[in-house]
Amino acid sequence: MWKKRDDAHSLEEVVIRNSGQSIQELLHPKGDTRIAHLKQAAELVKNAIKQKMPITVVGDYDADGICGSAILFLLFRQLGKDVTVRLPRRFSEGYGLSSTILDEITEGLLLTVDNGISAVEEIAEAKRKGLTVVVLDHHAARKDGMLPDADVLVNPHVEKENPEDFDGFCGAGLAYRLACLLQPDEEKLQELGALAAIATITDVVPLLDDNRKIVQDGFRAINSGKGPVGLNTLLEHLNLFDIDESDVSFTIGPILNAPGRMLDDGAVLSFRMLTSTQYLDTAAKELITINEKRKAQQAENIQLAENIITDDCLFGDTVLLIASVDRPGKPPIPEGLAGIIAGRLSEKYKVPAFVLTQSETEDELKGSGRSYGDIDIIALLEKAAPYLVTFGGHPKAAGLTVKKDNVEDLRGFLKEQVPEPKLDKTDSDLYYDLEVEANDIPEFIKRLNLYAPYGEGNAQPVVLVQNQQLFPRNGKCYSYMGKEGEHIKLYCGKKMTAVGFGLAEKYMQQGEPLRVNLVGTFSTNKYFDPIGRAIKEMQLRIVDIKKSVRKVNSSPLLSSIHKHLKEIGGYRGNC
Repeated sequence: MWKKRDDAHSLEEVVIRNSGQSIQELLHPKGDTRIAHLKQAAELVKNAIKQKMPITVVGDYDADGICGSAILFLLFRQLGKDVTVRLPRRFSEGYGLSSTILDEITEGLLLTVDNGISAVEEIAEAKRKGLTVVVLDHHAARKDGMLPDADVLVNPHVEKENPEDFDGFCGAGLAYRLACLLQPDEEKLQELGALAAIATITDVVPLLDDNRKIVQDGFRAINSGKGPVGLNTLLEHLNLFDIDESDVSFTIGPILNAPGRMLDDGAVLSFRMLTSTQYLDTAAKELITINEKRKAQQAENIQLAENIITDDCLFGDTVLLIASVDRPGKPPIPEGLAGIIAGRLSEKYKVPAFVLTQSETEDELKGSGRSYGDIDIIALLEKAAPYLVTFGGHPKAAGLTVKKDNVEDLRGFLKEQVPEPKLDKTDSDLYYDLEVEANDIPEFIKRLNLYAPYGEGNAQPVVLVQNQQLFPRNGKCYSYMGKEGEHIKLYCGKKMTAVGFGLAEKYMQQGEPLRVNLVGTFSTNKYFDPIGRAIKEMQLRIVDIKKSVRKVNSSPLLSSIHKHLKEIGGYRGNC
């Protein structure tokens, strides 16, 4: 059943409720939070440059770590300083600063970004080797509470200037704020801000306060062509323009993440795309190809995860814990896909989800988890620490390692920690925020765009559009999309479409109606037409669809068109 979430009657009321901020705060984010120890970090970097010390940046293999590393690399290049960037090999080395990486660094300044908070032993060894160490990280500290003995530790979750200060930065956001203290040229900072915006969206950190400013400024840089040349090339190959948060979430972020998920040293490919100036067309094509392979493997392994849920009778669990090993005839879910599959499961089942796969150690499993709603999965794992070998991350996403013998006990413990009522898992109702009349949609979208970007901390309002009439476009009122025709596109007029991913079967079961009720969120569909013109049209991403039963008189012309289309079978089409 579709239900209105509360008694909010205006878009502004919904935005204030979703964000927890006033309209003025959203429209004019300050973006000047003082970050503890950041000035000291900048002074150490300046000193290292002045003394011509070797500088090594150690990042991570996800989009945040890649963008953060690219920001620092480009910054030092702007400042005329050569640096070495080292990204961990996902499968053979694992997350963060390792002893293997440390063995490669003999002197100078070690600067970690998007990792380092849990590398207590490694940083202690770095100090014994005489290295100067700066840590830029936003992840939670270790379960034992120990912090690395770095020369400067920048992590707003560990220490803030004031308790009320914003602390939701991602790793690349911290790297960018460091760059702002080192690069006085505002024009050159735009190149770096473009990458900070992408990472902030991709890493699903709150789009409030400083992060809103980072994203707004970064999008302006991207859309004015002032981002890195490699990023511009990638966007050209993807036919993307007027970039917004939807483009980053659904296209740019997944492509930058794909090599690091699929290949041991794949993150380097994305890093080079963002920082190089040569062979960019070839590099862009390679990233896009890898992402297509990732999508195919992801679909296969999501089905495997669904089969495990069925085989292990996990339906109804308040926390899903999937162990994908020892399945007859099925290889384990690849480690690089565990996190994204956990995310899909958490969205579908509306519970926190963890996906475990085989580790390098025979008696251990390792994997990733994703949160649901306001549940802090790091706090959840802290309670479960006796069952774990290691864990780390932040409230929305985490990595973990567990002994095989402890999996069932861990599953039972996690379910006890998240009570049934909090998740409303038996509630099949679909909630929307506002009802929008079809004729009011253009004006509604104009107002909606005022409060963008939307995402974590500022959720996109869910709307109900009733009695939406479909109109023929090139002889078709709707089209089926996807390899198996599993998606549906509805033509709602000259400048609006509605897209339902995975909803084709439901639409067919309802008799392919030409007048529908829709629940979903608005976005902008952007593409180039056959003669190369950039086209923008309103698009509703459908969450659910129902046949409209309301009787409305159509114009004689429209009735005649529909009758003719029905006679020649022109309602539908495939693309």
